[in-house]
Amino acid sequence: MSAEPTLAEIIRKGIDSRLLDVHVALPCRVETYNAATQTADVLPMVRRAITDSVGNTQHEELPVLPNVPVLFPRSAAFSATWPIAKGDHVLVIFCSSAIGNWRQSGDVADPGDLRRHDLSHAVAIPGVAPDGDVLPTNPAAAVVEVNPPATHLTVGAGASEFVALSNLVSLRFFEMVTAISAATIAIGPGGAADVKAKLAVAGWTAVGTPPSMAATKLKSE
Repeated sequence: MSAEPTLAEIIRKGIDSRLLDVHVALPCRVETYNAATQTADVLPMVRRAITDSVGNTQHEELPVLPNVPVLFPRSAAFSATWPIAKGDHVLVIFCSSAIGNWRQSGDVADPGDLRRHDLSHAVAIPGVAPDGDVLPTNPAAAVVEVNPPATHLTVGAGASEFVALSNLVSLRFFEMVTAISAATIAIGPGGAADVKAKLAVAGWTAVGTPPSMAATKLKSE
């Protein structure tokens, strides 16, 4: 016959049972992302361990969490956003109180929902990843990697034109100077035609337009 549990054991089991519903942070996988609202449906990646009636540990999968706000770095004067895709990982933080009323008003608000650290109180921070997904690094510089489905990086809300690369600008001016220096000097259109012909050899068009000097992944204002 098993011994009766002590008061301390009963209290400990009660605390452990209650803590199963207290959530702090979990890595999650993005299932869908709404760019217009910057919210995602996310699936927790770590199962919840529970003890059954006979003392065995069972593992329970948590449900998909809908409409979780994605937290991009931002302030009144600065923000950084990027595409979020299905399969990306995020670190989901479960706020101590419900934040729905505050999200709607932007002002001090009552929580409404009195649950604490509930699954419905989630916000997501992009960037967490498994060990096998390591980002490129450069000890001498900050690295911004642009990967599909993103095509380019923009600096400024009105950015529309690709920036010019200094090495290509210098190269095109060098080609132009070289072509002029090598051209047959002649009075009239013949000299100009000679310069155009030599520039065409370097990749310039017949009307004198140089090859592109623009970056392919950075636009600015």
